[in-house]
Amino acid sequence: MTRTIGSLQHRWSTIQECCNKWKSCHAQVVRQHPSGFPLQEQANLAQERYKAMDQQKHRPFTMQHCWILLQNNQKWIDREFECPPKKPRSNCSSSADFEAHEEDEGTDEMSKRPAGRKEKERSKKDAGGYKEAIQKMIESKERLAIDKDSRWTEIKAIEERKVAIEERKAAAEERKAANEEERLRLKGEKARVQAAAEERKAATKKKDEDQKIMFMDTSALDDT
Repeated sequence: MTRTIGSLQHRWSTIQECCNKWKSCHAQVVRQHPSGFPLQEQANLAQERYKAMDQQKHRPFTMQHCWILLQNNQKWIDREFECPPKKPRSNCSSSADFEAHEEDEGTDEMSKRPAGRKEKERSKKDAGGYKEAIQKMIESKERLAIDKDSRWTEIKAIEERKVAIEERKAAAEERKAANEEERLRLKGEKARVQAAAEERKAATKKKDEDQKIMFMDTSALDDT
């Protein structure tokens, strides 16, 4: 998305204000707690101070990704040591004062003139630097979002694989139970077939014995 210089400068002013407040809160915590104090505890205390500064909404500091880039940026560090030039005071004679007054008037007239080429180039350069810094912040935020999406996709794929493994395991258990049920059914069927065969064998034997008795030759037997 292409942004105008005005939009970038407005966004930069918001980032700068929030990061300045955060730096102040963090510096106060560091001064009160010497070395050896856990960094996470320092960040938590600084966050509490930051929210306390917002008396209406108590909003937390949410631009850590910008602060990570700015805290070691040389332009950001040099910015603290820059001071607006002071107008020199003259202790010379009245004639020197008159000349200084004339020079001041000339300077005022020059300041009312339209910005020259160097000033325009300097403004463009500063705007370009701001644009580059904000662009880096946007890209960093986009990379963080991509990394987050990648981690979420990876976690989702792992969970899906775990679910698939559990489903295959459940299906294997079901097949095992079905096979065991079929084995028991066949075993029972085999037992019934064997029992029926034994019954038929016993019946046939009894029938043969009955026939043997019925057709026995009794002529050689006595009455008893």
